[in-house]
Amino acid sequence: MRENKLIMMILILIIMASISSSIIMCKGEGNEFKLLSTYWGDTSQIEVTGGDYTTLTIILRYEGKWSFNNLVAKLSLPEPFKTSDKSNTATIYYKSTVTPGSIIQLAYQIYISPQALKGTYLSNLNLEYFISNYGLISQTIQIPLEITGRPNIQLSLYNETLIEGRQTALLTIKNLGDADAYNLQISRAYSSSITINNIGYTYIEHIKPGENVTSTIEIYVPSGLKGKMVQINFDIRYIGPRNSIYTETKSIQALINPQDPQPKLDVKLSTGELYIGKINKLNITISNNGYSAIRNVKMSISTDATIKVFGSSTMYIDDLEPWQSSSIPIDVYVPLTTAATGTITISTTYYDTARDVSVSDTRQITMLLRGFIELTLTDVAIIPASPRPNTPFSITITITNVGTSTAYATYATPILENLPIQPFGSRSVYIGNIDVNTPTTFTINLQLLNTTLTQVKLPVVLRYMDNLRNISEKSFEITINISPTTSTTTTTTQSRGTFISILTSPLTIISIIAIIVIVSGVLIMRWRRK
Repeated sequence: MRENKLIMMILILIIMASISSSIIMCKGEGNEFKLLSTYWGDTSQIEVTGGDYTTLTIILRYEGKWSFNNLVAKLSLPEPFKTSDKSNTATIYYKSTVTPGSIIQLAYQIYISPQALKGTYLSNLNLEYFISNYGLISQTIQIPLEITGRPNIQLSLYNETLIEGRQTALLTIKNLGDADAYNLQISRAYSSSITINNIGYTYIEHIKPGENVTSTIEIYVPSGLKGKMVQINFDIRYIGPRNSIYTETKSIQALINPQDPQPKLDVKLSTGELYIGKINKLNITISNNGYSAIRNVKMSISTDATIKVFGSSTMYIDDLEPWQSSSIPIDVYVPLTTAATGTITISTTYYDTARDVSVSDTRQITMLLRGFIELTLTDVAIIPASPRPNTPFSITITITNVGTSTAYATYATPILENLPIQPFGSRSVYIGNIDVNTPTTFTINLQLLNTTLTQVKLPVVLRYMDNLRNISEKSFEITINISPTTSTTTTTTQSRGTFISILTSPLTIISIIAIIVIVSGVLIMRWRRK
């Protein structure tokens, strides 16, 4: 009997040891997936910006010891990322068998909010799978999601018309994206109607967002194309901020005018953008770039519905000698609009003395319409009004946008360098969109450190985007009065001093003596009556 009990105890110990061993091994299995790479795109890395709907690819390597075929991969998305159904969680059920050493590729379809700011965001990838020996195993891997922005190269001819014959044309290369473009090269230019030469020399090392560069190209237009439109194709290649390679073909249209030898009239505007809701001062410069005089120059201005011109739309410049210019100031108003661009059409007519003919020219100029944003400080409330050292306090700020356009994705950040103040919670406050003429209130929570100062001035910076995604900032300065730490003791001491001074004043002493005399007289009178 004792031998049976001993055998039973040994078996129980063996079972308990095996269970403990499996539990320990199960814990070890919880970190068996290793993150190899994360990138935007299906087969190769691409760069993304706000408004994109694209693929996020995550590549993992399984370094465990056991095979399984029931992997569930849940990706928790921070703002400004969403799934196609506007959810914050994207789930993939990986049905293929996972063996030791397997490379797992997960592809999630992700939408990026148009208001997203450039930067790196962190998300969590939760992996769950079942192994019969251990049960359900879970592992969480942190996934970086980077928004770099993306360059967008557009081409255009400086003069949108060509003439028959050989000529040098100006090609404008502009970056309309929100990220830098590097090592841009136009490798080929071709057309079925005209001949383009000397394009292989076009190489630009760096173009920032909003910048434009001009390059010259040699064009030969055969006769017989007068009044027709021709298409020119350009094969371009450039690199984005994370070394993504862009290979594109851009096409532009050009109108062929009859051959127009010198003199030549040139029209330029003093700026390429206008502010919405404001009167803009604009100068139009008319130049005679030819070798002979032009007479009776007349200019007419017309616009689309987004732009209004004050005053007369027809102006007379009279005569321009060779290489002479004339500048005409005009006032332009842009009513409230959601459009990002507007068009100004400038038509000129003049008499060419060299050719003895009247010449007409019409040019359409596209203007960027930028929202006018003006943030003003409306109210400030500090609670408590005079914070003490080593105590938290809050500042409630009300701002009003007195401009004409919404300030998008606004952040408020206090500048705490060299100040005895530290954040109490999150340092920056996300305000969101600030509409026109609508007071917007936000609160910054801070903690005052130990200091002997009685007042500090706290700068607060508001960063926001306008309708063209240009990031701007506005600074305010908040004055904070600091209550000294000895204020309670001082108040008590002052109260006691005031009480003692009242007791020792002559009026108080005389009053006390008079009361004593009256009371004594009353007591003596009562004693005599008895």
